[in-house]
Amino acid sequence: TTGPTNVTLTKRTVKTNSITVVASATDDESKIKGYQFSIDDGATWKTLQTSNTYTFDGLNSGTYKIKVRAYNNVNLTTDSSTLSVKTVSLECPSFTITPEGWALKKTVTISYPEESTENKYSIDGGDEQLYSTALEFTQSGSVTAIASDGKNRCSITENIVIDTTTPTLTISAKKSTSGTTVSSGTWS
Repeated sequence: TTGPTNVTLTKRTVKTNSITVVASATDDESKIKGYQFSIDDGATWKTLQTSNTYTFDGLNSGTYKIKVRAYNNVNLTTDSSTLSVKTVSLECPSFTITPEGWALKKTVTISYPEESTENKYSIDGGDEQLYSTALEFTQSGSVTAIASDGKNRCSITENIVIDTTTPTLTISAKKSTSGTTVSSGTWS
């Protein structure tokens, strides 16, 4: 007898911290018994399983070299070629600040990427807190938004400027030569 043939590996889903692959193999003589999967180009192998699908999770962002080893019922094996798969990058959060320009109070709304499972923020470099609602600023400061999928993080900082200086207006007027009061006209 011979080992399994046509051993292939395809990617099914790729996320920021996980990769799911599907194996395929044939053995007309003794049939397929199971599969082992490797994420380090065959240096180490996961436990033999009957399912031809495997999800590697808890991954850091990066590129992984994945292989499958197919077993037949007489324990002969054949390895697939290496499938190189890169995880999806975790996007950073974004800010919406209202109103724009000069204001005594500003509202900061943070939008987090769908892949983020831990949505946090910190103000002026302080402790991280879970984000649940828009933030109100009545004095200048900075806000850092942190997205995390449990393994990877992306953060972005925005400076919020609140100008509390009371505006001043200076008007100068010239008395008319006739002694009358000017109530309208062009000021220069």
